[in-house]
Amino acid sequence: MERTRLIYLIFPGIPDGSVAFVLIRTNTDEFYIVHPIHGLKYSVHDSFSPLHKVYCLINQENIWVNIQEEEIVKRTRFDVRKSQDWLPVFNRNVATPLGSVQPNFIEYTHTSHLDVSLLQDNIEKQLRTSIAHWRKSRRTVWNRYCISVLRKILPLMEKQAWDQTQTNSLYHFPQVQHIISSYKMCGFPINLPFTNFAAILDAVKSTGVHKIESEDVEWALAVCIQPFPCHVLSVWIYVATLTRRR
Repeated sequence: MERTRLIYLIFPGIPDGSVAFVLIRTNTDEFYIVHPIHGLKYSVHDSFSPLHKVYCLINQENIWVNIQEEEIVKRTRFDVRKSQDWLPVFNRNVATPLGSVQPNFIEYTHTSHLDVSLLQDNIEKQLRTSIAHWRKSRRTVWNRYCISVLRKILPLMEKQAWDQTQTNSLYHFPQVQHIISSYKMCGFPINLPFTNFAAILDAVKSTGVHKIESEDVEWALAVCIQPFPCHVLSVWIYVATLTRRR
């Protein structure tokens, strides 16, 4: 399907503040917006869209200012040919600037898979140490089999995040079925970009999972990092507690 993309500015976005989103127009005149941080796609009519208002549209040809009385995204008309809805910044009287601030060539640096593997192991070890420290008055037992299963499943979650047609839950995997036949399993994934370890530590601690006081609980924690060019890293963490069925 052939698509035309327009980069447009939204003020404000929720919860990211003033950000630039991508607007996609399909050949059936449907409009979608793409979140610049998470890469998620939303219909402009989606009530759960993170966007609040549209102020202007930008592409390689012009800048259009939204002059419609209604600024809410799902009520905005996106046909820039309608002068009653959009005011072009450049026109017959104001020429479009020549040249571009964009570089002619963008070089994407390679992200070392060896460095990513070492970082992944280091994060997992530090998180386990931290959880044990937060629970220092209680014994923390790690279920190694469940950890190995979660390590295999986390890469699939990254793929599923990109392909929204895949909706398999964690419990559809045979290995997990084997675990829950013997244990009551409670867990959740965390996905965030890597900035520093402190941010990851805060994300895990803020869940309060370490406050579980049951003496017979076992723990599982796995980390998977999906590398992208220019040292962009998608970090997946799965924390689970297991209580043996009686």
